[in-house]
Amino acid sequence: MLLKNQITKTSNLVLFIVLISVGAGSNLAFAEPLTIINATFVDSFSVATQESTPSGVAFSSDGTKMFVVGTSGDAVHEYTLGTAFDVSTASFVDSFSVAAQDGNPTDVAFSSDGEKMFILGSGDAVYEYTLTTAFDVSAATFVDSFSVTAQEIVPHGLAFSSISAKMFVVGFVGREVNEYNLTSIGPCSPPASGNWLVDSSCTMTGDATAAGNVIVPNGEVLTIPNGVTLTVPSGFNITILSGGGILIEFGGTVIVVS
Repeated sequence: MLLKNQITKTSNLVLFIVLISVGAGSNLAFAEPLTIINATFVDSFSVATQESTPSGVAFSSDGTKMFVVGTSGDAVHEYTLGTAFDVSTASFVDSFSVAAQDGNPTDVAFSSDGEKMFILGSGDAVYEYTLTTAFDVSAATFVDSFSVTAQEIVPHGLAFSSISAKMFVVGFVGREVNEYNLTSIGPCSPPASGNWLVDSSCTMTGDATAAGNVIVPNGEVLTIPNGVTLTVPSGFNITILSGGGILIEFGGTVIVVS
């Protein structure tokens, strides 16, 4: 019997599942992208030496590191993968205890650059840590926490949007996907002349045409909401620097005139 699933889609072709009942990280390869009915089992890697009740798994952006959390060891366990996203090539590296914040971690996630780690725990909160070395849990330092009790008292799954502007939590009680905005976003529009440097995360409030290039730096997010169009005229471009992003919500539009 499957006691608990944590399913993470890391690419079009590979699905990873953690099973509390067997204490192993297993991967299944797909004959066709995103077609579950064609999945075939590939291999597994036991994490029982570090964690007897694993509940969450995450991977580094390049797939060369794997991280497992569970409710027995109260820690994040780090593994290196000789072949990206191939759990059969995993080797244990190190562990980082999160017991000071939560005795029963249920899931783990990382920022895309690996410099932040997030733990979801039975304390009904998400705990944030900074990593001085990307995707190296031994270099983790606790920063802060955010309670999700108002939405879910038994949280078990954690995910972030690709540009880290939104957080999602699921659990056993509410049986809902709870969505959170991660930044305090004010209104904005492009300047009347010159390039538009989006130096603070913001949301456009109406249709607008940029007077020059649109530049979104590291750590900032430009949101284009439903019913709003941003037009970039001919001769100009949109530049999204590493760590920045443009969030185009359903019904939002960006037009770059060629």
